[in-house]
Amino acid sequence: MNVITSREFYQNTGKAYKLAKIDPVLITKYGKPDVVVLNYAEYQRLNNISPTRSLYDVFAATNPQVAEIEFELPERTLDDQRPDVDFNDVFN
Repeated sequence: MNVITSREFYQNTGKAYKLAKIDPVLITKYGKPDVVVLNYAEYQRLNNISPTRSLYDVFAATNPQVAEIEFELPERTLDDQRPDVDFNDVFN
């Protein structure tokens, strides 16, 4: 595990980021352990969080026939506009 001081962290967060991609980084404050920075995959593993799944993965896991369905989204163009919503009407 890499160890850096909080001062080093504030002065060079990029270095801590690069180190954390490889191995957790322990940040010390006044010589004592304070914070650990780690990559998201390691965080997921430690907290038993399953990786993000797509809607296809969710449906295919529950119904094998879903794998046979072809799904295509139309290509978006610059002409596609979001609806104009006035939130003042909704909350008043």
